[in-house]
Amino acid sequence: MTTGLIIARYQPAHVTHQEVMEFAKDQGVDRLVVVKGSADKFRIPRHPFMPEECTDMTRMYLERVGLPYSIHALADVSQNIKQDDEQLREEDIIEYTKFAELLVAQLPKFDVAIIANPTIGQPLARMGYPVIRPTSNIHCTATYVRREYTLHGDRCEDLLLPEQVRHMDTHNLYDVMKQIGKQEFR
Repeated sequence: MTTGLIIARYQPAHVTHQEVMEFAKDQGVDRLVVVKGSADKFRIPRHPFMPEECTDMTRMYLERVGLPYSIHALADVSQNIKQDDEQLREEDIIEYTKFAELLVAQLPKFDVAIIANPTIGQPLARMGYPVIRPTSNIHCTATYVRREYTLHGDRCEDLLLPEQVRHMDTHNLYDVMKQIGKQEFR
């Protein structure tokens, strides 16, 4: 059995997260360790949803993929993590390896990491974990979903699961996203 690690903030979960989960399955992963990063940050810009709300939405995608999983909410133990597309210097990798060691110490055993962000992937690779960079046919980000709803009222229903849209309506999460988005997208 091969256990794969996936890390994201799920603020909110969206179809690209599902694609990453399906990619892991296609790579032979039999079980997922799913990390909701920055779980100590909520109801603030970039993190409008509570950890439980993220868990509820993330489960919807995991259930569709059909692999056994465990979900772990971890506090942000990093400092000044670079964006996905930024170039890493050697000193960055050394600093981020400390973050990766803290992360791994809090998780169940995993065999492979399915990670798009090199600030996490490169340190995990240095620690000896195989790292696979997922591919995606749809490039959606949670920031895009939040911005489109806040600024244009676009519910991005084509980028979310139908049951997630109903859940967000039922629990007023679109309203939460818009209220906090007004601070994020001035």
